[in-house]
Amino acid sequence: MGRSLYGVKALTRIFKAMDTNSNGKLDVDDFRWGLMDFGISITKEEAAECLSSFDSDGSGTVHYQAFLNAFMTPMNAGREAIVKKAYETLEASCANGSVCLDDIAKAYNANGDPDVYSGKRSEEDSFMEFLSLFDTQVKESVVSFEEFRAYFCDISALVENDVDFEKGIKTSFKLE
Repeated sequence: MGRSLYGVKALTRIFKAMDTNSNGKLDVDDFRWGLMDFGISITKEEAAECLSSFDSDGSGTVHYQAFLNAFMTPMNAGREAIVKKAYETLEASCANGSVCLDDIAKAYNANGDPDVYSGKRSEEDSFMEFLSLFDTQVKESVVSFEEFRAYFCDISALVENDVDFEKGIKTSFKLE
């Protein structure tokens, strides 16, 4: 999986596809058959061994967050602070104090996307991709700080440099 905005979301979709009973966790059979669906041939024993590296509680299953955490490093304090500042700025500009997808859409500046800056993609493509990655697609739906933060945790995993991460957030939400 390459470094892109879709990387972590793609991983989420893969997990959900493997989680055939939608209980938020994978057992060895879910994991094995899911890998096989993606063309990876693996024995049950190999799947169990691999799965055990994600099994944080020894239950024989892997929960979604444990699976995802295995691929991500947490945001550091500086990144947390800039994400919080962006959300608080959005919150302050909202009439009812709740941040809706539409509020984010109005405030978002696609020039904060490195691919736009480098000319690899258009502002409109970046903007549409950005909005598509939130769980809700209803413009009046409230986007909680937790969802906003989770989105940027995903982005944080893809941006190696703190300066670039902060610059991207500041540019995207016109922060100083």
